[in-house]
Amino acid sequence: MTKYTVPRVQGTYADSLTALGLGRLLSALTGNAPVQLRLDAQQDAFVLESEAPDPSAAVGQLYEYIKTEKDSDAPANAYDYEAKKVDRERFFKWREGHKTEAKAGRYPDDTPPPSPSYSLYSSLVDMLKPINASGYSAAYRELSSGRRTEHFQIALQAFSGEGQPVALAEAALKKQLKGNKTNDVSIVQIFNPMTGKGMNSPKANSIGMGQEKAPLVLEALKYAGWFVGAVAVTPKGSKDLKVLVVQAAEIELDALENLMRTFRKEFMGGGAIQVDILAALTLMETLLKYHELQEADWLNPAEVISGFQTAYFQNLGSAKGVTNISFIALPHWVNLQDNAERGEWLSVIKEHRQIIRNLDESHLMA
Repeated sequence: MTKYTVPRVQGTYADSLTALGLGRLLSALTGNAPVQLRLDAQQDAFVLESEAPDPSAAVGQLYEYIKTEKDSDAPANAYDYEAKKVDRERFFKWREGHKTEAKAGRYPDDTPPPSPSYSLYSSLVDMLKPINASGYSAAYRELSSGRRTEHFQIALQAFSGEGQPVALAEAALKKQLKGNKTNDVSIVQIFNPMTGKGMNSPKANSIGMGQEKAPLVLEALKYAGWFVGAVAVTPKGSKDLKVLVVQAAEIELDALENLMRTFRKEFMGGGAIQVDILAALTLMETLLKYHELQEADWLNPAEVISGFQTAYFQNLGSAKGVTNISFIALPHWVNLQDNAERGEWLSVIKEHRQIIRNLDESHLMA
């Protein structure tokens, strides 16, 4: 087995995104072999183990290109955001006049409900305007070129040795891809919530606006990790954005992806405070159901996933800015000794979810 280490240098969900994206890369380069992911508290890092990857393997893209209305150069297999948006609006318009059928889960063949992952794409379109000129799209194109093997090698080298991954990647880029114009991309807040675009100084000086850059392939891992473990929610009654990224404790990547797909289907948003509570309860419920289906041997769900790292992006009119970064831990008091106990916990969580959903946050003091 080959081991890779992702240090938690930012202390936000940016580190989790990197680890999840690296896991997806390792899975692709090993022919979808299992990738084990765990949080090592002593090292303060995520550790991934897999079979030895082949950087030159013929694999698909790590994430989807998002095509918007004004993007005439999008690849043929791109995610057509405008078409998905129209389909989503059609569904909600139909649901308004067919509430009984919708509640029973009966939908017309030509008007299916939108994908639970839709908000992952719509939030990127909103935050990376224009998305076709962003680092997200530039990285996709660069990793479609003949230089992708070199980029993959650099990513693997950066997380397999001693030292800081960014510094290792920058040194390798200068050596292996010297002169290439797209070796780095701008760092943006939706993937790096501690990074801001602005600059300030207490006294007038020659300070100017700038935007920090990072090695393209390392940022591309975050883009890939976004679709593995992120959830994007607009809190009820606002135009803000809440991002939650799952933090692994010890789990296989494939299992984590399946868990998050199920979570997105089951998760219902709410007000800004409700979102945090419901996310923890829904994730716990998802893990307990997974325990039953997979006959898992762990007794505490927090042994598998420790919780969500989050960031709150407040609408400021022309843009959104980070106003809060936090961590939502899964409760450690849920322990499973037998199947009967699991059923009892599921009943308790269901009851709590129903109570929380009925709370009205509009009465809270600002």
